Amino acid sequence: MKIYVFIPLLLLAGCRPAIDMEDVENRAHGLSYIRGTRQLVNGKVIVKSAAGKIIEVHRFKNGQPIGNWYSYSDEDKILSQGFGADAKKYEPKMGGITLNHSFVSINQTGDFAYATCYVDNTAVFEQPRHLLRLSNEILKEYAKKYRLNRVFLYDDAHEYTVDASALLNNDYKIDTIKGRDKKTVFIQ
Repeated sequence: MKIYVFIPLLLLAGCRPAIDMEDVENRAHGLSYIRGTRQLVNGKVIVKSAAGKIIEVHRFKNGQPIGNWYSYSDEDKILSQGFGADAKKYEPKMGGITLNHSFVSINQTGDFAYATCYVDNTAVFEQPRHLLRLSNEILKEYAKKYRLNRVFLYDDAHEYTVDASALLNNDYKIDTIKGRDKKTVFIQ
């Protein structure tokens, strides 16, 4: 009898309605919450066009974009797609640097792909070696399969692009562009 009660409960739990992106807000640590609540976003999140048609579908886990996502054309064809993964898995290679609330996103549009990484630890941005180490781990995991050659790492105050060529030699070059609110850094 317990089995019969348990199975329908599992089915009901998996049938949560999608959350509209209009009902989501970003807060500290890059986490997403249901607007006006303390509830982290979990599950399917959709973006609708002005006409009410679904044009994007995302998956969230514990307030982070973890899982597959898709962007659709007006004809319901996939324009771009990708997935998010928890960056905490790279911590063992980071020499004591924590990556709580950090995530990697692999983005594909046709034959073009790129990697981004939201980093919720300013210590990563303080030393080029931390940026290089994290970028190296991301590229080791995804570069071959998705033909990636650089990683874009960011937070609210930093934007860094690390080219794979910087990982191959110690004579890498750092270019900095300072804006009003952020500085953009290229490591090649």
